[in-house]
Parts: sequence; structure tokens; C-alpha cells
Amino acid sequence: MSLRLLADRILDMAATEQELAYIREDTGADGAAFGSFFLCDWESFHSVPITKQEYIHLKFGAAAPAIEATLGDYLSCAGARLPKGGCAVLFPDGEMHWFRSDGAYGGGAALLYQNSPAQEIACLGDGAVWATIPDRNALVRFSVRDQSVLLRVGGEGVFPRPTGLFRSLEQLLVCCEGNATVSAMTTDSYEAAVLRRFPEPPRRFIRVFGQEFVWMGSGLYAVT
Repeated sequence: MSLRLLADRILDMAATEQELAYIREDTGADGAAFGSFFLCDWESFHSVPITKQEYIHLKFGAAAPAIEATLGDYLSCAGARLPKGGCAVLFPDGEMHWFRSDGAYGGGAALLYQNSPAQEIACLGDGAVWATIPDRNALVRFSVRDQSVLLRVGGEGVFPRPTGLFRSLEQLLVCCEGNATVSAMTTDSYEAAVLRRFPEPPRRFIRVFGQEFVWMGSGLYAVT
């Protein structure tokens, strides 16, 4: 495995299994910092500028305009596409909101497990979301409709401080801050195994048409 640096000073990343976009911190002539939005080609690794609205749409889907208008924050939260075009939005304190595809607000809840907040979410299309719980070394499956935890998987030996989470087909790719690894868990048997090891803790690890990318503190990399 080798790593190819694509961009540094990453503020946020949004991805599906078909697209990858990110926000890079830049500095203007007056010394003020601002965010620049880019779409990364998964084959050539070349990045092209996009608008903020295009970035937000990639992150949240059809409900993007309503999410930005209602919550007023698209940067500090995580998003997961729900069935029928909806989206769940999670903040670092575990505060979660969900929206229907037409932008209608569906409700909110605290996504907590043993009083510890979730950090990242992913949906497999069944109306529930998977979430990482770093302080409990666990992944939980949470019912949006019933607002309850359905299942817990993990332990310090399986997911040491899990943070980033990404769905790839029927796998969940879990970034583990505790040992700087990415583990893959199948959602039918809940078996997990270490997939990649990195020189620093990965924040998010994704696959776009099979090509792997990792976001770490030093930047966004293609895994080659």
C-alpha cells in the first residue's frame, strides 16, 4: 500500500460510492482564511472547483437546501442518506435531525449510547442508521422511527475509539483512532477485520467505484 497526497488543510469531506468532494482551507490576499470547494475525480485524482451549493447537495442529497436553511450549519455535522431521498444529520454532541426528500423536517433525537454521543453515521437503506461511539469503542444500530438503539457491536479489541464511518456496498468501513486502522464489518454477520493500517489516525476512509481514499490530519490521500 502507498499513499498519494491529493490535498492538505482539509476542513470537511463529503462522499458517496460514486463521488468525492472536499473543502480545503485557503488564505486570501488580506490574510483571511476561507474554504474552497472541490470535486475529486476517482480515476485521475484531479480536483476541479465546485460551488458551495454543489458540495452541500453531495453531502445531504435532495434535502440539502432545507437542511442548510433549518440548521444553518453544513460543516460541523455528518450526514447520511436515508431511504426515499431523506437525510439524517448528526452533530458532535450526538444531536441528530432527519429530513424528508422534499425538505420537510422529520424530527430530532439525541443519538447517545451509555450517555456517550455518536460521532459519524451511515445508512444501509433500511430506515436505521449505524453510528460510531468513540468513548464506548462501539458501533450501534439506531432506529430513526423508534428513536432507540437496536444493536451494539464492538469492544476495545474490535473498534478502539471508532470515529469515521462509511458504507461500501454491504460493508461498513470504520476508522479507529485508537490504533490508526480501518476495519471492515459485514452487516449480515457483524464480523470485523482490520483492512488498512496508517501512519496516523484516519478520520474518514471511503471507496469510490472501488478506489480507496483516506482523510487524515495531514491531508486527503488516494490509497494506491
